[in-house]
Amino acid sequence: MNLSGRLRLTTLGDVLGAVYRERTSGVLDVVETEGPYSGRTHRIHLVDGLVQDVESGASDGLAVDVGARLDALFLLGDARLTFHVARPGRRRDAKPLGPREFLHGRERSRDKMDQGRRRDPTRARALATLGLPDGADRETVLRAFRTLAARLHPDRFPAATAEERSSLMRRFAEITAAYHVLVA
Repeated sequence: MNLSGRLRLTTLGDVLGAVYRERTSGVLDVVETEGPYSGRTHRIHLVDGLVQDVESGASDGLAVDVGARLDALFLLGDARLTFHVARPGRRRDAKPLGPREFLHGRERSRDKMDQGRRRDPTRARALATLGLPDGADRETVLRAFRTLAARLHPDRFPAATAEERSSLMRRFAEITAAYHVLVA
C-alpha cells in the first residue's frame, strides 16, 4: 500500500479508503502544517481498515464523539501523514466506525479534478484574491490586477494614517503576490 505523505496532495478520504481496501490495522498520524494549530498531532486508530478511535491533540476539546472528531480532521487543508502498522495484540474494545460512516460523502482527489488535472490550491487562492473565477485567462488576470492596483496603491492615499497605510500596503502586496502566482 502506497500512501501520500501530505494531505494537500490527496484527501483524507482517499487515504482512509486505501487503508480500508487493504484491511490494514495501525495508526495514522495527522500533523497539522498550517494555521494557528500548526504542529498539532491527531491520531486515527484503525483496525482491519475500520476507524476505531480518533485522538486529537486539540486543547480546545473537539467533540467527544469519534465521528465528530474525524469530521473535524476532514476540514484540514494540509497536514503531514504517517502510518504506523499496529503491533500484534493491541486491539481496542470499542466498536469501530464502518466505511459508510467515515468514507461516504467525503471529498476525494478525483472530485478535485478539473479537466484532467488537479485544482491547484495556490492558484485558487490567488484567483480569489483578485476576485476572478476558476477559468480566468492571462488577459483577465492582468486587467483585474491593474484595476485593483490602481485602486489600492498606497501612493494614492497620501493623507492616510500609518495604520491605514500599513493595511493598504499589506493588501497591495497580497494582490501583487496573487498576480505573480497566476502569470508565472
